[in-house]
Parts: sequence; structure tokens; C-alpha cells
Amino acid sequence: MNRVNPLYIGALLVMVLGFTFVQLQQSKMRLETLEGEYAQSLETALTLRALREAYDTKQSEKKNLVQHVDTLIKRGAAIEKIEKKSSLSLKSDSLELKQLETLFSKILNANYKIDTLRLERINQESVRLQMEIQW
Repeated sequence: MNRVNPLYIGALLVMVLGFTFVQLQQSKMRLETLEGEYAQSLETALTLRALREAYDTKQSEKKNLVQHVDTLIKRGAAIEKIEKKSSLSLKSDSLELKQLETLFSKILNANYKIDTLRLERINQESVRLQMEIQW
């Protein structure tokens, strides 16, 4: 009775090997699902970061818009600028089309909320403008 049957030792080794194999397969499956979740979380984080950078820069957007308008005014555009706490109003009785195109290229290529926009053609080369941009 002091001896252990070698078949019992072999069966025990096979059972331990089988158990280890099953645990390894389950760990691999869990790792694959976690890698998928990590990739999805990383993609979502990158998307949120890009959106935050695009839409969360109100002060810099406001500053850039005011600078563009001031530059146009310095170049001779007849634009009346009224800054309010939550908006910027632009009015002009006679604005040349080239100046309007410059202004619109800056405004429409950025993320500004245009609340009011009125354009009336005075003649072939000038328009009347009334615009309000919300922050």
C-alpha cells in the first residue's frame, strides 16, 4: 500500500494538463474581448478629443473672428462691429464683394453659429450686410 499506482499519477497529470489547457483558452478569449474593447475605447477617446478641440475653443474662436473683422476694417471695409456678451453683430451698408468673400471664407470655414444673416445686393459690386454670430 505504500506504492502509488503509476496509472493514477498519469491520470492526474492528464487532468491537470486538461484543466490548464481549458484555463489558457478561456484567458485567450477574455484577452481578445478586452483588446477589442480597448481598441473601441481608444477610438472613442480619439474622436472625443478631436471634437473637444474643434468645438471647445470658444475664446480662441471669438478672438480669431474679431481679429479677422478688425483686419477687414483696417483694409477699408465699411463694417460696423458691435460686440456683445454672447454675440457679435456685423453691419455694413456698402460692402464690396471681394471683402464679403474674404469675410465669408473665414466665417464659413470655422465653427461659428450664425444666428442672423441678411444680404441685399446694392449693385454689381457691393452688398448690404447684416449678420449676428452667437458664441
